[in-house]
Amino acid sequence: VAPLEAIMEHCMGALHNVMLTDSKAKGRAVEAGVAWGLARVLAAKVEETHLLAVRGRMLISDLLRIPDMQALLA
Repeated sequence: VAPLEAIMEHCMGALHNVMLTDSKAKGRAVEAGVAWGLARVLAAKVEETHLLAVRGRMLISDLLRIPDMQALLA
C-alpha cells in the first residue's frame, strides 16, 4: 500500500469532496462502482486510525444513505 498511499489519499479526498457537493457525480460514481470499490479497498488495506480509513468509512456511510443503495449492492 505504501507506494500508492499518496495517490489513494488524493483519489479518496477528491472523490469524497465531489460526492459531498455534486449529487449527479455521486450517482455516476455509485453506478460505475467506483465509490464503493475504492472505499472497500481503503478500509481493508489501511490501519483503522489512518486518515484514509477514516475517509473510507465516511464515504461508506455516505453511500449507505443513498436511496436504493441496498438494491445496487445486492
